[in-house]
Amino acid sequence: MNLFSLQGAAGGDIDVINPARKQLVWEGIAEGVLNKQDIEQPRESMARVVNQIFGQYPVARRQ
Repeated sequence: MNLFSLQGAAGGDIDVINPARKQLVWEGIAEGVLNKQDIEQPRESMARVVNQIFGQYPVARRQ
């Protein structure tokens, strides 16, 4: 599976795509308000948002 698509200044959208089927498998979205620290430290802010989004990612159960 491929991961792509981070969008928006005050939000994020992550799409997990199955390239063989050219099909969206999962989409995670975050919205919020940017503050001064977010603008001054964009890498840290983006990492926090990506972690929040993937915190919602469903994990398959292993048997």
